[in-house]
Amino acid sequence: MTQQNDAAFARAAFYHPEAGVSTSKDGLTKREYFAAMAIQGFMVNHTGTIEELVKMSVIAADALIKELNK
Repeated sequence: MTQQNDAAFARAAFYHPEAGVSTSKDGLTKREYFAAMAIQGFMVNHTGTIEELVKMSVIAADALIKELNK
Protein backbone atom coordinates (compact mmCIF):
# COMPACT_ATOMS: atom_id res chain seq x y z
CA MET A 1 0.00 0.00 0.00
CA THR A 2 1.32 3.43 -0.88
CA GLN A 3 0.77 6.50 1.25
CA GLN A 4 0.76 10.00 -0.16
CA ASN A 5 3.43 11.16 2.28
CA ASP A 6 5.82 8.25 1.67
CA ALA A 7 9.15 9.20 0.13
CA ALA A 8 9.05 9.16 -3.67
CA PHE A 9 12.56 7.73 -4.00
CA ALA A 10 14.19 4.99 -1.99
CA ARG A 11 17.05 6.01 0.24
CA ALA A 12 19.60 3.66 1.67
CA ALA A 13 19.64 3.13 5.40
CA PHE A 14 22.63 4.44 7.27
CA TYR A 15 24.19 3.30 10.50
CA HIS A 16 24.92 5.63 13.35
CA PRO A 17 26.82 4.00 16.23
CA GLU A 18 24.80 5.74 18.94
CA ALA A 19 21.37 5.63 17.30
CA GLY A 20 21.56 2.31 15.46
CA VAL A 21 20.13 1.84 11.98
CA SER A 22 18.02 4.73 10.76
CA THR A 23 16.42 5.84 7.53
CA SER A 24 15.61 9.24 6.16
CA LYS A 25 12.66 10.55 4.12
CA ASP A 26 14.23 13.70 2.74
CA GLY A 27 12.98 14.96 -0.60
CA LEU A 28 9.67 14.75 -2.41
CA THR A 29 6.71 12.76 -1.20
CA LYS A 30 4.97 10.43 -3.63
CA ARG A 31 2.06 12.86 -3.80
CA GLU A 32 4.36 15.76 -4.68
CA TYR A 33 6.19 13.69 -7.29
CA PHE A 34 2.99 12.43 -8.92
CA ALA A 35 1.57 15.98 -8.99
CA ALA A 36 4.77 17.31 -10.57
CA MET A 37 4.57 14.68 -13.31
CA ALA A 38 0.89 15.44 -13.90
CA ILE A 39 1.39 19.21 -14.20
CA GLN A 40 4.06 18.66 -16.84
CA GLY A 41 1.53 16.84 -18.98
CA PHE A 42 -1.21 19.37 -18.33
CA MET A 43 1.06 22.26 -19.30
CA VAL A 44 1.67 20.78 -22.75
CA ASN A 45 -1.94 21.62 -23.61
CA HIS A 46 -2.22 24.69 -21.40
CA THR A 47 -5.90 25.58 -21.60
CA GLY A 48 -6.57 26.93 -18.12
CA THR A 49 -5.08 29.16 -15.48
CA ILE A 50 -2.04 27.98 -13.56
CA GLU A 51 -4.24 27.67 -10.48
CA GLU A 52 -6.55 25.29 -12.35
CA LEU A 53 -3.60 23.23 -13.59
CA VAL A 54 -2.19 22.98 -10.07
CA LYS A 55 -5.53 21.82 -8.66
CA MET A 56 -5.95 19.26 -11.45
CA SER A 57 -2.43 17.96 -10.79
CA VAL A 58 -3.10 17.38 -7.10
CA ILE A 59 -6.43 15.71 -7.91
CA ALA A 60 -4.65 13.46 -10.44
CA ALA A 61 -1.94 12.58 -7.90
CA ASP A 62 -4.52 11.66 -5.26
CA ALA A 63 -6.49 9.58 -7.79
CA LEU A 64 -3.33 7.70 -8.79
CA ILE A 65 -2.49 6.90 -5.17
CA LYS A 66 -6.07 5.71 -4.59
CA GLU A 67 -5.97 3.49 -7.67
CA LEU A 68 -2.58 2.03 -6.72
CA ASN A 69 -3.99 1.01 -3.35
CA LYS A 70 -6.82 -1.07 -4.84
